[in-house]
Amino acid sequence: MFGPPIVPPLNADEMAGLFGNPKVNWPVTADEKEHQRRSIYFYARRSFRYPMFETFDMPDRAISCGRRIPTTVAPQALTMLNGPQVMEQAGLMADRLLKAGKAGGDKQGFLADVVGKAYQLTLSRQPSKEELEKSLAFIGTGERQRLVEFCLALFNTNEFAYVD
Repeated sequence: MFGPPIVPPLNADEMAGLFGNPKVNWPVTADEKEHQRRSIYFYARRSFRYPMFETFDMPDRAISCGRRIPTTVAPQALTMLNGPQVMEQAGLMADRLLKAGKAGGDKQGFLADVVGKAYQLTLSRQPSKEELEKSLAFIGTGERQRLVEFCLALFNTNEFAYVD
């Protein structure tokens, strides 16, 4: 918590939106662990709007914004399904789950533990019996790519995306 703002790396399309020399005007924070911090810590420039944040109704920095109007539009869902940042996070979560699963026991026990950890991390609860069965059927043998897809599916649930 707290600390200086971080300057995250940008992709080529985002770099094109910057004025002048990007290496001078956008000095990326050296510590890659810092790139995973919450967006509230991201370096802000009034002249540059992060495209992903734009999709999710980022307020205009040039004017006061007392209250944001919530919207739900197709580009938001498409970003959550296909966006490079979301895919990267799903891959990182799959790797974390594979490392954190209990090594002993049978494969199904290991995968059930992985599913339980995934639900705990994303939804702050354990899966129901039906959810566990469907998740295990989806994951199959527990290949990394299937786990990435499973994590992506959890990121796209209403329970993850919306606060009740």
